[in-house]
Amino acid sequence: MSQRFRNPANGYTEEVDYNACFEVFFLGPLYLAAKGLWGHVFIWLAVVMPLGIVSGGFLFLATIPVASICYAFSIQGILQKKYLSKGWVIEEDEKRRRDPWASKSAAEPTLSALTKLCPFCAEEIKVEAIRCKHCQADLSAKPTA
Repeated sequence: MSQRFRNPANGYTEEVDYNACFEVFFLGPLYLAAKGLWGHVFIWLAVVMPLGIVSGGFLFLATIPVASICYAFSIQGILQKKYLSKGWVIEEDEKRRRDPWASKSAAEPTLSALTKLCPFCAEEIKVEAIRCKHCQADLSAKPTA
């Protein structure tokens, strides 16, 4: 699912979708740097570099894919947190917001002949009721308002 973020100051929009997962998987710290996530670039390098250097380069074959997979799974949340913390707002998509099963003319619900509104709390109750089930008011007495 893609999310669109809008900067309220200038109206600029950024879209975060599943492509971000593939981009961070294949590009790693280059993608993080391009998005301005310098803290995550240094975390990625701090995880990958020491293990690769200590092992003489052998663990690069294991740590680079592991770090890339971890960031691929978490990049959407990281980008969402980045944009929301900077004051960007989530832009609603009209196609997603609209309910396809809703009727075109949503009429107000009408009271049936068997119900009426409570004069004290304005909730719907049965016509024969002598006490409101919502506010516990005695309906045999008329309201004094």
